[in-house]
Amino acid sequence: MKHLRLTAILVVLAGSGFLSMAFQADHASATGSSVSGSGTTGRIPKFIGASCVENSILREQEFGTGTNMGVGSVHRLVKLLVAGGRFAVNGMEDGPFGILIANQNGPGPIVTFSKDSGTDIKFTIDNNGNVGIGTTMPERKLHLNEGAFHISKLSSVREVDFDIGVACGDGAIEFNVQNDTNALRISTDADNGRKGYVGFGSGVIPIHPIHMRSGAHCTAGGTWTNASSRELKDNIRDLSLDEAIDSLGNLAPKKFTYKADKTEEYVGFIAEEVPDLVATKDRKGLASMDIVGVLTKVVQAQQEELGLLKIRLASLEKSHISE
Repeated sequence: MKHLRLTAILVVLAGSGFLSMAFQADHASATGSSVSGSGTTGRIPKFIGASCVENSILREQEFGTGTNMGVGSVHRLVKLLVAGGRFAVNGMEDGPFGILIANQNGPGPIVTFSKDSGTDIKFTIDNNGNVGIGTTMPERKLHLNEGAFHISKLSSVREVDFDIGVACGDGAIEFNVQNDTNALRISTDADNGRKGYVGFGSGVIPIHPIHMRSGAHCTAGGTWTNASSRELKDNIRDLSLDEAIDSLGNLAPKKFTYKADKTEEYVGFIAEEVPDLVATKDRKGLASMDIVGVLTKVVQAQQEELGLLKIRLASLEKSHISE
């Protein structure tokens, strides 16, 4: 007498979301000269003795797409169905589960993936459909615990390397590009009053609400402060009075509204119309400190001239009194 021996192979169907079990069959001789027992069509038998069989919980049924199997039941859409319980794969006979798919009606997660230990859970899908990586209790649709979210793409032109992660220390959120340390950093340091502060540029730990790598920043009071240290500058030289007077004379103040908001009026200058001395390279914007520098030079000269005029006036008044 021959009996069927089944060898199970676990297969993850790419992109389908199903776990499937493929079976290979061969034959081996049963002990004894005859086999007795009873069974049901579609149920796979099991030996309950050396020569006696009865129904097992394994089932088999043919559908239009082929023969499907199940534990407890069979479904026409899947090759293998585990009904009314959990499906698990482990590395040892009595060891922890490497893959566990729980009953969706139970209190536990739908799917968990662990490494070596049942408590070392790496990936979880809970009954609400939330996905957790490094946590068994995801609080959002995607919950990443103690790690960085990484996107990379290699091409012949350049490497794209993008990380989103939580830094150590103040628990800041960092965005890294091409291994550049915290190209963008959002502070969560509420204890020091810096929660929500943003730093732009490699290595910047923001101590202002908006903090640039150059040192420019927006204060907590809402004032923009330009970076102006001598350490950042080159080709430093004095502005001549003639340059300042010429530029000031060619500045044409205007009243205007921005196209994006026509309800508020401003006073200022048109970038394309200002003198070269205070213009930017693309003539699309203006730096207020450039105009302040021109004004300062002219006012200083006027103050000096006014001082001389006061001296002359005092001298004339003194001469008139003595006469």
